[in-house]
Amino acid sequence: MALRARVEYLRREHKGLLKLVERMEAALALASQEDIAKREDSLARLRALEAGFHGIAEHCHAEERIVESTYHAHASKKERVKNDEQHRQILQKLGAFRDELQFATVDRLHDVCVSGNDLAGMLRTHVTDESKVLDRIARKAQPSRKRKPIRAAKQTSRVTLPGARSARERAHAGPGISYLMEDHPEL
Repeated sequence: MALRARVEYLRREHKGLLKLVERMEAALALASQEDIAKREDSLARLRALEAGFHGIAEHCHAEERIVESTYHAHASKKERVKNDEQHRQILQKLGAFRDELQFATVDRLHDVCVSGNDLAGMLRTHVTDESKVLDRIARKAQPSRKRKPIRAAKQTSRVTLPGARSARERAHAGPGISYLMEDHPEL
């Protein structure tokens, strides 16, 4: 159950990362426009995504987080190495993008666009790769649905105690007092 919850958490995190990438790409598209007002808007939108950039960095610090350690516990060594390398590359691209964005001006957005598109592409690739591993982990976490064969019930003679009711009589007797409504002196 905990594994499934952690996998779902990571999937929600992936959705958030992809939404951030979409917002980045929309702002980067404005940056390539000739209209100065659109370029100013682009720069403002990109700088407003700073909280999201912190989220990217947080995602990349996998070994420090319990939900990611679950991912690492169930991924193969090859998958873990690839994931860690992607996290390292994302952090480098994020640093380069933030540096470009910090000193960008409306008339000099080319480098911001290049580094921003590199970062967006790397994030999309990473989310896709991590999602494939999560799908495999989730399939392993699901309980198997094998059914046990049904055995024929043995016919036994039942002894009825005086005052005892049969199952049919109990079913038709209507609801009695709920277990929760009975007095419980231990409570």
